[in-house]
Amino acid sequence: MGNQSSLLKRVPEKEKIVRLHVRHWTRYQYDRPVFLEPHILRIRPCPTHSQTLIEHSLSISPEPVGISLNKEQDGTISHFVCFQEHCRSLTVESKVWMDLKPMNPFDFILYPTVLESFPMQYPPEIARSLSPYLATVPLSSAVHQYALEILKEVNGKTIAFLMALCQKIHADFNYERRHTGEPYSPEKTLQTRRGSCRDFVVLSMAVAQSIGIACRFVSGYFFEESSQSSPELHAWMEAYLPGGGWRGFDATIGLACAQNHIALATGNSAALAAPIQGTFRGKAESELKVKLKYETQPLSG
Repeated sequence: MGNQSSLLKRVPEKEKIVRLHVRHWTRYQYDRPVFLEPHILRIRPCPTHSQTLIEHSLSISPEPVGISLNKEQDGTISHFVCFQEHCRSLTVESKVWMDLKPMNPFDFILYPTVLESFPMQYPPEIARSLSPYLATVPLSSAVHQYALEILKEVNGKTIAFLMALCQKIHADFNYERRHTGEPYSPEKTLQTRRGSCRDFVVLSMAVAQSIGIACRFVSGYFFEESSQSSPELHAWMEAYLPGGGWRGFDATIGLACAQNHIALATGNSAALAAPIQGTFRGKAESELKVKLKYETQPLSG
C-alpha cells in the first residue's frame, strides 16, 4: 500500500474533488483474558457515484487466523474475522482514502409520478423486495400521529415530508452523546424529545414506515470540513424512492445526505448496520474506545 502523502498527490483528471483520508481506530479492552468469537467488521466504505474509494487498509490485533471479504444482503462490504487465542484487548484500525465529488441529493425524479404525493404505494414488484424495510413491528398511535401531523403540514408531498421529518427532529429534539447501548424505542425518543443519532434514525424510520415508506438504517462517517469538534461515528436513515433509489435523510443535522455522508453499512435494523459486531467467551468487563481522524486536500483536474 502506498503511503499517505503519495495518495494525496494522485489527482483524477477532469474532476473537482476533495480527497479525504480517514483513520478509524477502535479498541476493546478487557479486565481479564477472553476468547474472541468471530467478529463482523463493516468499516469499508460503500462507494457511490459521488464517492470513489481509492484505497482501504485494515489492521487487526490480535492477528486473526482467518478473514474473508464478503458482500452482505444489503450490499455492505464486510470482513468476517476469526480468532484462536485468548487476549485482553481487540484493536481494529481502518485507513481509507476517498475522493468526494459534489452532488445534488435531489437530482432525481420520482417515478411513477403518482408517488410524488401520498398515499405511498410502491409498484407490486418493488413492494415485494422492500418488505423487510417496511414496518415489521406494530407502531404506536403516537408515532403514526406524528407522521400525520407532518404530512398535513407539507400537503402530502413525499420529498417535502421526508425533509420536514428530519428538520423537525433536528430543531425540536435535544441531541445527546451516547456511545454504547441499543437505540431507544421510537416511542421513548418521541416522548423525551432527546437522543443520540441512532435514536433519531430509529424514530425517523418508524415515522416514515408508519405511512408506507420503506427505510433502512445507515452507519458511517459524516465529514464536515469546517467543524471544530472531534469527529464521531454517525448514523442516518435512507428511504427508498422509485426513480431515485435509496436516498439519505439525516435527522441529527436536519439535511438530505450528499457526498459528505459516507456509508459503511446498511440494514433494516441498527444491529445489521453495526460497524463492528461480535462477542467473547469469558467473564470480563469491557471498555470501548473509538477515535476518528479526518485529513483533506482539495484537488482539481
